[in-house]
Amino acid sequence: MKRIILLSLLLLSLFLILAVSVSAKTVSGKAVDEGVGDDVLASYGIRYELDTDTGTLRIFCGEQEEEMLSYAKTALVPWLADDLRGHVRTVVVEEGVRSIGRYAFFGCENLTTLYIPQTVTRIEDAVFYGCESLSTVYYQGNQKDFAAKLTLSKDRNDVAGKPLRDVVTFGESVTVICENQEGIVFKTYTVGGYFKGDSFCIQPEAYPGMTYIGRQSKLEGSFIKQDAREYCLTYQCEHRFEMPDPGRPCGVYCAFCGMLDPEIEQEHLWEITVKSERGFFTYMVEEKTCALCGAHQSRTEPPYFVFIGTALLGLLVLSGIALLVIVPIRRRKKIKELTW
Repeated sequence: MKRIILLSLLLLSLFLILAVSVSAKTVSGKAVDEGVGDDVLASYGIRYELDTDTGTLRIFCGEQEEEMLSYAKTALVPWLADDLRGHVRTVVVEEGVRSIGRYAFFGCENLTTLYIPQTVTRIEDAVFYGCESLSTVYYQGNQKDFAAKLTLSKDRNDVAGKPLRDVVTFGESVTVICENQEGIVFKTYTVGGYFKGDSFCIQPEAYPGMTYIGRQSKLEGSFIKQDAREYCLTYQCEHRFEMPDPGRPCGVYCAFCGMLDPEIEQEHLWEITVKSERGFFTYMVEEKTCALCGAHQSRTEPPYFVFIGTALLGLLVLSGIALLVIVPIRRRKKIKELTW
């Protein structure tokens, strides 16, 4: 009798496992409706993958960054079909996707969590309409990155009755500065993470006419709270100076790094646009713009109190060193006198 009961339980367990494995499935394909032309379908690289067991929808692309196409109707969104819409609980938009198309998550009433990468620069209209359970939105970067990079359509894009930017949980980011051998910055960008403690890896990108000459092949670390660190990558530029406009003889720029040709400095027609004299507590600031090519240069000098403070600090340091040397000598001399 016990054997029959045990065998029955084993068969029931096997049946339940098979039933769950059959009901759970992964649906995937291109993140575009079938109404677009064959030429668009052939070149379109953004894909989706929905795990109906975990409720996680991934939207991703290949090596090249790409914008998500807008949907003409909600019925054309592949993961909004009647038998799939209710499974969507978490959406992870991965790096490389540059936009979220119209109606993308329309009516996903069970969607609770959304991850938005820094590469997304535009969210179109009615993306979150009907997402009544959406309560957690993570952005891969800080609030400054969000405000500077992302354009949000105001048409039916509130979340729980509030603007999206009011419900976002911001992450952290570090700034990467790319400069040539002369110290001229030619590119600046940020690398972000969703949470403090997330790891990051900064690898120098390849640029035409540029060779990376930094000491490290990659920079790794973890994000900290209110991260404001900057990492500088130095490149050796081959410099190919060109004159885009013959009418502006001083407007000769490097085609690779954008640096002005230093040999035509005397050709500029400088006009001072900002000028403030140096004071005890105020910086000297001078900004000038070339009336011919629009080139801009600025120069600053610290206030006088910086020099005075540096001198006083130097005196304090010297005094401290003197005390450290003189006091032990006098103490030893006094002890020697007492012993005699």
